[in-house]
Amino acid sequence: MDEGLAGEDKAGAIDMKQGKRPTRREMKVLAANGSNPENWLITKRLPGALHLVHRHTGAIKVIPIG
Repeated sequence: MDEGLAGEDKAGAIDMKQGKRPTRREMKVLAANGSNPENWLITKRLPGALHLVHRHTGAIKVIPIG
């Protein structure tokens, strides 16, 4: 059974157990969508979307990218 990288699914998405800080490029995407990049962590990076979790409230948000 070929599973690839740990935490990677068949679509190539990386699912993280903990939220990670956004990169500069992702911060620009967050700011363009009206979100404060300092308050959001990336939980999943898909080719067409970012899955986010709020640092303080735990709210979940999905932002399209591209």
